[in-house]
Amino acid sequence: MKLSTSPLRFQLPPEGSHVATFTGYEQLEERPHPFQPGKVQRQVKLTFSIDGDTGPLNQYAWLTASLHEGARLFGVVRALLGKKPSGVIELNDLVGRSCLVEIEHYNSNGKQRSKIVGYSPVDDDDLPDFNGEGGQ
Repeated sequence: MKLSTSPLRFQLPPEGSHVATFTGYEQLEERPHPFQPGKVQRQVKLTFSIDGDTGPLNQYAWLTASLHEGARLFGVVRALLGKKPSGVIELNDLVGRSCLVEIEHYNSNGKQRSKIVGYSPVDDDDLPDFNGEGGQ
């Protein structure tokens, strides 16, 4: 097997609103609950794909695995479903769905990073048509 090196071409998603496709998740280790001593929180890392100038760009979100109405994951699931979630939700069933994400940049330890600060359902007008522009 031949392998070659290539320069790192990491690109942050641009700031603003973007249609993002939920491409998967990873269950992370439990951690101590910050507000309830002796209890733990389950964490999940979500992966979204956003179309960039040079191809798809991945954006990650680290969230508490909770569907309490005040939890950030509740808002993500609501945006992906287009309605308020109820009952049991299987994250695998949401893979391939899209929503609008709001991206902001920030500096951390001297490096520019990006994060998702908002999620909303996608409308047909938000989806690109064959020309790469908004829908009708």
